[in-house]
Amino acid sequence: MAAVWWSGRSTPGRTSHSRLRTWARRRTLRWAAEACDCARKSPSLIDSQLSALALAARDTGADVKVMAPMVATAEEAAWFASRVRAAGLPSAGVMIEVPAAALRARHVLAEVDFGSLGTNDLAQYTMAADRMEGALSDLLDPWQPAVLDMVAAACAGGDETGKPVGVCGESAGDPYLALVLAGLGVASLSMAPSKVPAVKPCPVAAQP
Repeated sequence: MAAVWWSGRSTPGRTSHSRLRTWARRRTLRWAAEACDCARKSPSLIDSQLSALALAARDTGADVKVMAPMVATAEEAAWFASRVRAAGLPSAGVMIEVPAAALRARHVLAEVDFGSLGTNDLAQYTMAADRMEGALSDLLDPWQPAVLDMVAAACAGGDETGKPVGVCGESAGDPYLALVLAGLGVASLSMAPSKVPAVKPCPVAAQP
């Protein structure tokens, strides 16, 4: 399932911080809604992709794990997992990128095998701050308490269900924040290969 990027442009001229946040909120809500709807309205699209992955896994012996982006509810997670398993793939997961999924992680993760926190998107949806707007960059700091609360909520859901929750995002490559993420219960970190040496001493598996 591919997330849909809905591009837009801010209006020319001077725009207040409040108006930027309002525009960003409308844009990101539309983006989030389109990702899963696209696949659910055209199941043949995702089924063909999953079939191709299953064929590649059989031919190569690779351990394939598939994740769905922009999942917001347990029902969406269950639907995706059912398609993955029907294709013969053994492991289905979800990206936890919206507050709804983080806050209801216990229910969402009960339907799948693992979760991965997309901290870049989770920050923008939590703080209603578009990642493409430099004027809002202070709200996208992964150290924002509200964002870390979302991470903690998702990890708590992982603990309750026995499902591992990793992190995929810029925050995973910060050696200091990696320690905080480990303390919150994150099971693995995914980052650019160049950042692995600095993060490797962290008590969490660093994955390029």
